[in-house]
Amino acid sequence: MLKYFLCMSIMLMTAQLLSAQDEMIEHWRAVLKLDENLELPFQMTSHRKTGKGANYHQFTIHNGEEQLQIDDISIDKDMTILSLPYFDSQLKVKLIGNKMEGHWHNYAKGPDYSIPFTAEKSESSRFLNTRTSNCDVSGQWATVFSPGTADNYPAVGEFYQSEGKVTGTFMTLTGDYRFLEGTVDGNVLRLSCFDGAHAFLFQAEIADDCGSMKGQFYSGTHWSEPWEATFVETLELPDPYGLTSVISQQEPAFSLPNLNGETVSLKDDRYKDKVVLIQVLGSWCPNCLDESRFYSKMYNKYREQGLEIIGLAYESETDTTKALAKLKQYAGELGIEYEILLAGRASKKAASADFPMLSGITSFPTTIFLNRSGQIAKVHTGFNGPATSLYYPYVRDFTTFLQELLQEDK
Repeated sequence: MLKYFLCMSIMLMTAQLLSAQDEMIEHWRAVLKLDENLELPFQMTSHRKTGKGANYHQFTIHNGEEQLQIDDISIDKDMTILSLPYFDSQLKVKLIGNKMEGHWHNYAKGPDYSIPFTAEKSESSRFLNTRTSNCDVSGQWATVFSPGTADNYPAVGEFYQSEGKVTGTFMTLTGDYRFLEGTVDGNVLRLSCFDGAHAFLFQAEIADDCGSMKGQFYSGTHWSEPWEATFVETLELPDPYGLTSVISQQEPAFSLPNLNGETVSLKDDRYKDKVVLIQVLGSWCPNCLDESRFYSKMYNKYREQGLEIIGLAYESETDTTKALAKLKQYAGELGIEYEILLAGRASKKAASADFPMLSGITSFPTTIFLNRSGQIAKVHTGFNGPATSLYYPYVRDFTTFLQELLQEDK
């Protein structure tokens, strides 16, 4: 018997050792080529099985604290296809030794939207710093995009610097620019983000007194605008609960297909005498993704106390069958258990027309809070997520207000 247990122990240890040897973690520095002289870098790691016929079974994209796992990897002839989660985009590449070459295809922008992509095995930083800096950009920055034009809009830059490395984001009236990462190189700030929907690059020259900066913002190859910022001690954005007004007492009403094609109405018994959150979203919207993750947790926690959530999805896909399939995948990847309904095209004008009792839907996402009587209690515009300092105060205030609604008329 003792020999049996010793044998089993040795076999188990051997299997664990072989398992560890069968998997290799590799680091990559990746680049999207925005134009001949402009690169958007980001970092990836890959998990690779070693041995004969070795292949990749997972890639992870890193943006600050965000880790985006790519599990859907397929082979088409000599092309490796990495299908990114949540968003309708793919990296199609050829693996050539320690390098990858190909394109990023963002189908949400159209069938022909693509950006050249390269990657090389390397543990070097996202941006290759060559100079030290006397400036520390940590803190808040009063920011204006497209300054001096009719299209200008305010934001708050929020950065954290450790030596030359910088993480942070920009917060706007309707949401944040999610997880940015980069460096200060001399008097130049560079930040980037790639998450399958966003391909963001920010560059700026920092003034000698370290109190202001001016630069350019690039979103893929389709958009570019100037921006400028000034350091401030404290700065607050307007209250997101005050950006959308209730202009009549008309109750929201809709009858729309859910992910199984069944018609769902706010008048269904499921929602009677419940606190209902109507989430106006799109599966193409990264801020909606962050909000959906949060709402999924809240729904699982409070549904037994009378909370219901209905997601109204305004999609860029015009084919109903394809749009429902995309939403079903979105809900499955996020573990969403509340209803998501296909509401129409991705348009703030279309969403506004569906809610004539409001001053207008000005942002995806927007959330309408209904009390147990079906009356609108509050409207929250936009979503500043976990990349911002506003996220945790929002979670606290949201939870307090939700508990108050759940306690009413019980």
